[in-house]
Amino acid sequence: MNVSIHILIYISFLIYITSFIAIVVNKTYLSFTLLIAGFICNTVYLIQRLNISGYPIPHGIFDSIFFTPWAIAFSIITLFYLYKNHTILYANVVLVITILIAIWYPKGIMVPEPHKSHVLAYTFFVTESFGIGLFYISGCYSLLCLLNNNNNNNDYFYFANLSIIYGFIMYSIAQFTGAAWCYYGWGTLFKWSPRHLQSAFIWTMYVNFIHLKYIPYFNNEKKSLYALLCSLFTFIFYLYSYIHKYTIQRI
Repeated sequence: MNVSIHILIYISFLIYITSFIAIVVNKTYLSFTLLIAGFICNTVYLIQRLNISGYPIPHGIFDSIFFTPWAIAFSIITLFYLYKNHTILYANVVLVITILIAIWYPKGIMVPEPHKSHVLAYTFFVTESFGIGLFYISGCYSLLCLLNNNNNNNDYFYFANLSIIYGFIMYSIAQFTGAAWCYYGWGTLFKWSPRHLQSAFIWTMYVNFIHLKYIPYFNNEKKSLYALLCSLFTFIFYLYSYIHKYTIQRI
C-alpha cells in the first residue's frame, strides 16, 4: 500500500476545517473557495485510491467511509451554488467530522469479491453515500434551527427539509439497487442481517419525517427535533458498521 497518497486526505481535512472557521467568522466567499479547494484535493485522493492495491480496483474510491465526505462536500457546494445562502456553509462541520473519522480509519481496501465488482454494487455505494451524507447535513441544519431564534431559522429549517428530500431520493435508489445487487450476488432480495435491517430502519424513519406535514401537532421546531434524532441514529448506525469492519484484513 502506497502510504504517501494518504497525505492528501490530511490536507483535505485541514482545508475543510479552515473553510468551517471562515464561515464561523462570516467570511462566506473565503469559506466557499476553501471548500472547493478541499473538494479538489479530496477528489484527487479518491482517484489515487483507485490504484491503492497496485491494480486499478474501484473499491478504493467507493468505500463508504472515504466516499461519504466527498459526497457531503459535493452536496454543500451544489446547494450553495443553487441557493447562494451563507447558512448552507455551516454544514462544513459535518464534513470535518466525517473526514476526521476517515482519517482515523484503516486506509487500505478489503479484499475484493467477484459479486462486489458489479455496476449495481457501485451504484449502491454512490447513492447510499449521498443519501447518508445529506441526512447528516439535515441534522446540522436541524440543530441550528433548534438553537437559534432569529431570522435564519426559516433558512435552517428549509435547508434541513431540502436535504432530507434529496437524501431520501438517493437513499431510496440505494435500497432498490441494493436489493437488485443482493439478488445478483447472493440470490435473495433481502436478508435478516443487521446491515439490511439498519437500512430499512433508516429509510422508515425518513418516510415518517416526510409525512409529518400531515400532522398539525408537528410544528417546525418538533420536526427539527425529529430530523436531528433521525440524523443522529443514522450516524450511530453507520459508525457502528465502520467499527464492526475496522479489524477486517485490508490490502
